[in-house]
Amino acid sequence: LNRLKEKKYDPNPLEDDGKVSDAVLAKKAWAKHKLRNDSVILDNMGGMFRSKITCPKCKTTQRKFDPFLLNIPVPLPSSDNKQQTVTVVYDDTSKKPLKIKVEVSKHGEISELKSAIGKVGGVEAK
Repeated sequence: LNRLKEKKYDPNPLEDDGKVSDAVLAKKAWAKHKLRNDSVILDNMGGMFRSKITCPKCKTTQRKFDPFLLNIPVPLPSSDNKQQTVTVVYDDTSKKPLKIKVEVSKHGEISELKSAIGKVGGVEAK
């Protein structure tokens, strides 16, 4: 999904001299992040966390902008039914075995499977 064919690497960390605004520093951090990550997902679900750390001894302050992707769990549709392939073998040996698919409950009983086979295969399940 990344649009970039060649990911450029910039080993130099962003310097926070405390003189530039958060907006300018955030813009630089985002541009640096986009050198290696550029996708539709990032465009729509990406952002940045801002953190500010102050040393209690020397009172030096450092700001940092860390990229993140929003993680949204997407439930996959689930069915309580499943398709079961069954081979029907007739008592009458002149008839060829018949392979059929029936839909039954995942948590059903054998009687449900027999009933479904009877409907589709046109036989009485024993």
